[in-house]
Amino acid sequence: STKFKHLLGPRLTYNYVPDMDEKDRLKIKIFDSIDTIGTPSNSITYEFGQRLLKRFKTGANKFQTKRILRFNVSQTYNIREATRQKQSGEDRLPFSDLQFDFDSRLLDSIILNADASYNFKTDLVKTFNFEAGIKPTDNFWIIMERRWMRNGPNYILGTFNLALNPGWRVQYSARYDELASTFRENQFSLLYDNPCRCWGFS
Repeated sequence: STKFKHLLGPRLTYNYVPDMDEKDRLKIKIFDSIDTIGTPSNSITYEFGQRLLKRFKTGANKFQTKRILRFNVSQTYNIREATRQKQSGEDRLPFSDLQFDFDSRLLDSIILNADASYNFKTDLVKTFNFEAGIKPTDNFWIIMERRWMRNGPNYILGTFNLALNPGWRVQYSARYDELASTFRENQFSLLYDNPCRCWGFS
């Protein structure tokens, strides 16, 4: 009644924005992303991704396919940086951090996500983030997230999300700063979404 499929997906992306009309671009008032023309760039991003799909039987001769796991590894090579004129004693750094990205929903009631970056210049892990969630009942989520950055902010975020029928949802979250050993935020929210989906408030 079920079937798994493992997909391997290499991807190569070339991004080029010419270095021209710089003075005119500086005259543009940027209010949102539409106004952003972009800085000059010439780079290649190579990525290797994996996806695990599972087919669920939903009825007689009826099936549904869901992605239950994804894992990507990627890096960018900056051609502009690799070919620029460098000063005496200066190093060119054309390679970006190596990025790892993993997320999974092996079961509908469990979330396991993680991402990390590795810096080749320092030979150290630069960032590591982890998220885990469990749904003990159909209307209640408990989610814990830890975000870590070398020589940067590190914190733990906990969230409780409770759905109350019909249309009510209550959420509480707290963010704990590990470096300062203190709670930075405590947030409580109440949301009502009318069953007709035509109005609501929070």
